[in-house]
Amino acid sequence: MSKLTYGVMPLNMSHVRELAPKLRRQDVQECVDADRTPSQALVDAISQGHSFAALLYRNDQWDTIGAYGINDAAVVRGMPIIWSLWSDISLPVAREILHRTPYEVKHLLGLTGAKKAGNLVWNENFPAIRWLALSGCFRFDDTVTATMNGNKYTWFETDV
Repeated sequence: MSKLTYGVMPLNMSHVRELAPKLRRQDVQECVDADRTPSQALVDAISQGHSFAALLYRNDQWDTIGAYGINDAAVVRGMPIIWSLWSDISLPVAREILHRTPYEVKHLLGLTGAKKAGNLVWNENFPAIRWLALSGCFRFDDTVTATMNGNKYTWFETDV
């Protein structure tokens, strides 16, 4: 099994430069649909948060492989935005991340003081949808949808 290193820390420009060019195509599409490049989306995460908490993952070669976080400067439907951006990861690494997700989401919510967080996910971002569904700490609200650049999105929020 791959050894993961992770921690809650502020993202910095070094992380942006390392992660942005490696993002999964589905995450890149979500950035494009929001009129952002991957670098711009990550820079937004750095610059917009007051109680911003981010969880950064590195593999055993110390490469940045993904991050997710909560930004309470961006509030939608009365709750802060939770986001994630990942490179392609192996199945064993994905399983390890999935196992940790409920604890980490609770921790990130605690750091920001938020009771819930939510966001939209592109209906064809199957890796993200699988992570959201299998982690057991998110629920989808099919009554809240959006279309961006012709792509359909569905609202999800934390349920921990």
